[in-house]
Amino acid sequence: SNATFTVNGTNQATQGNSNNSAITGVDLTLIGTGSARIDVARDSVAFSASAQTLVDKYNAYVKASEGADKFGVGAKLASQLQNVLSDTSVGYGNNRLSLNDIGIQRDNSSGKLSINQTSLKQAFSTNPDNAAQLLADVAKGLQGIANRNTSSTSELQLSTRQLQQSLQ
Repeated sequence: SNATFTVNGTNQATQGNSNNSAITGVDLTLIGTGSARIDVARDSVAFSASAQTLVDKYNAYVKASEGADKFGVGAKLASQLQNVLSDTSVGYGNNRLSLNDIGIQRDNSSGKLSINQTSLKQAFSTNPDNAAQLLADVAKGLQGIANRNTSSTSELQLSTRQLQQSLQ
């Protein structure tokens, strides 16, 4: 049947006994009458997994593009990627976070990223909102570079077509 309930003093109603709009990111299943306390915790395991995925995907790109980042379009692309990694930050003052602050470092000789798990966990426990936002912003920046450089009118695609024509 339909349910009525109160969250933080606000009366709410739902058709059925499920609600996913009362608390952002939380699915409620109402199974009885009375009161209950709901504690919502941050998912540090998911955050660590996201950071690892970002590092793994970036390192796979670095390996695949090895040698191509020295000249022309490859060098421009490498520069754009480095700018996203080094310039992206969130927060202000003492709450400002960069990748280095959350334990993700770039090795200058190989170009690959690594994670200091202790620093990553500490950054997430200290400031989970900014740490999560930083990962999202870096991923968005990297995705933007990929989108710009793989469109049919990108310099990379034009260079590829010119090379193919030259080979023919």
